[in-house]
Amino acid sequence: MPEALHRRAAVESAARVDQIVNLGAGLDTRLYRLNAVHSLPAWELDQAANIRQKRRRFSRALHRIPPTIRLVPIDFDHEPVAQVLAGNGYDAGKRTWPTVTSGRPDGR
Repeated sequence: MPEALHRRAAVESAARVDQIVNLGAGLDTRLYRLNAVHSLPAWELDQAANIRQKRRRFSRALHRIPPTIRLVPIDFDHEPVAQVLAGNGYDAGKRTWPTVTSGRPDGR
């Protein structure tokens, strides 16, 4: 999706939701770049190694992870997403914008 359309979709979605969940977040930066979502609580879920790498890189670049964003390690093959989210402060009763990061640029 072109960046301008992605930004527009984010602004429109942010106006209708209370929180965001990004599955397979990897090094995706959309929650850090889109002003429309800065005030929303967000959970970024990915494999533990990816979460460690993101925390290290983004902390270095941004000096801290924004307080509204929770980086949550998960083993997608063995842990239920709902259970992991619930254990990290997610409220299933609130309107959620679910996003899925599409994987590695090389298609693997």
